[in-house]
Parts: sequence; C-alpha cells; structure tokens
Amino acid sequence: MLYNEEGEALQLKGNEEIQDTSHREGPNCDCRNCVRLWDVIKRKEILKPIIFLLAFNMIPSTGSPMFFFYTNVLQFSPEFMGQLRVISAVASCGAIIIYRIFLKLVKFQSIFFWTAIMCMISQLLLLMLITRYNVTIGIPDKVFSICDNLFIHMMAELNMIPVLVFACRICPKNVEGTMYALVMSTLNLGGLLSEQTGALTVYLLGITSTEFGNLWILIVIVNVFIVLLLPFLYCLNINEAQDIAEGKNDDTSAEEKEGEIEIEEKKSILEKENIVEEETINKVEEGEKVNKNNEKLVDEGKKCEENEILMVEDEKIKQEVDKKTI
Repeated sequence: MLYNEEGEALQLKGNEEIQDTSHREGPNCDCRNCVRLWDVIKRKEILKPIIFLLAFNMIPSTGSPMFFFYTNVLQFSPEFMGQLRVISAVASCGAIIIYRIFLKLVKFQSIFFWTAIMCMISQLLLLMLITRYNVTIGIPDKVFSICDNLFIHMMAELNMIPVLVFACRICPKNVEGTMYALVMSTLNLGGLLSEQTGALTVYLLGITSTEFGNLWILIVIVNVFIVLLLPFLYCLNINEAQDIAEGKNDDTSAEEKEGEIEIEEKKSILEKENIVEEETINKVEEGEKVNKNNEKLVDEGKKCEENEILMVEDEKIKQEVDKKTI
C-alpha cells in the first residue's frame, strides 16, 4: 500500500504540472497563432489572391433584374421558376462530378480562366433573351432559359471549386480553421458587395420591375468587369501561396524559431516524464498483485499443512483403536 500511495501522489503531481503548464502556455500559444496568421496574410503571395477573389466576387449581380424580367416580361410561372432552381442544382452537382473526373489535375489558373470565359459567354447569351432575338430564330423562351441557366450554373460551380481548393491549400499550420474561415468570409463579403453594386448599377441605369430598356447595358457592364479582372489572374499562384502557408519561404526570425524549438523540447520532456510516471505506477500495481498472489500461496500452504496434521492424528487414533480391539 505504501508504494501505491506514493505512485498515486506522483501521478497527481504530474497531472498538476501538466495542467499548470497548459494554462500558462495557452494564451501564449494563441498569441503566437495570431501573429503567425498575420505574418502569412500580409505576404503578397497570400494577400494578392485574397484581394483578387474579393474583386472578382464584387462584380455587379444581375439576379434581381433578371428575376423580374422572367416573371414580368416573359410571364414565367412560379412553378417554372422552381424548375429553373432544380435545374441549377443539378448543374452544380454535374459540375462537381466533371471536376472530380476530368479537371482535378488541371492547373488552377487554366480552370479559372476558361470557366470565367464560359461564364462571360453565357452572360452574353442573355442578350438574345433580353432583345427577344431567340424568338426570331425560333427558340422558345423556356427552352432558352433552361439551357442558359444550366450552362451558367455549371460554369459558375466549376469556377468556384478551384477557389475552395485554393482556400484549403493556403491554410498555415495550427490556424487552418481561422484561415479558411477568413477566405470564406472574404468570398461572402464579395457576394454581399456584388448585390449592392448590382443594385446601384440598376438604379443608375433606371431599370425597374417594369422598365428593362437598359438591362442589356447591365449585362455588358458585368462582362466588361470580367474582362478587366482576367489579366490579374496571375495573382492566383497556388504553389507560392502553399509554400508560404507551409513555412518554406517564411521570413520568421531566428529567435522565434528557437522559441518554438524550446517549446517543443519542453513538451517532449513532459511527455517523457509522464511516460516514466505511468511506468512506475504500473510497476507498483504489478508488485502489489505479486504480493497478493504470494499471500494467497502462503495461506494455501498453511491450509495444506493443517490438513496433513489432521490426517496424521486420524491415523494415530485408528492405530490405537486397532490395538485395543486386538
């Protein structure tokens, strides 16, 4: 029992040291992670792609005016608008399958460039619908809308998937979730600003729920923005950004690196001490088990001796009885 108590005391002491160390180093680790995140973000290899993605997502949106054009001018029913939504979802799923099978190993800039070109072409095709040229050449409005929505959403999804891959690959160690959330927040901010810039453009062009005379100008403006941003596609260098995130081209000072090495050494020492403590406790428990087994063997030996003594006494009694009978 003495060894057991000492082993338990040693274990409790070790746990207290671990808790104190973790409590003491916790805030410092958080500060180091924040500094590490800022050091990564301020590098041009990371900052340029984030700014480019923000600018690309800020392109004016045509969703609201096109919705009113579909419902007020083309007289599309709510049922058909719901069918367009379903078709858009199917197109997105198809884009994921296409990327998985055919485009997974294609260069990031190539996918982004050609999908942006395809999105621009699909936006320009809307001019045929707005000017009603599709009716002139014999294509019904619903058929044209279904095909155009299918193509637009498939290209938009193919354009978005590499961005998500890029966001995953530029995440530095220990702050992966924070970095990914930052990139996704940037994309969401771009989407919000896209709605606002689209509303402002619609207001300046005088487009209303019943007046669509300048809607074609909005479509042209959107495509002009895409063309203006494509030359800056070189900013999306995923290999350089990943190297920065992994610390291969990191300019951190020698003192910071030495501090990280010291922290790792302290952690390894604590882990070794914990392992030694666990081994000593296990040895103590094994010793107690051996002692208990020895005590059991001694008790069994005593019982055997008592049984032998009783057997000898019984034989003596039997011999005395036999002599008396003789």
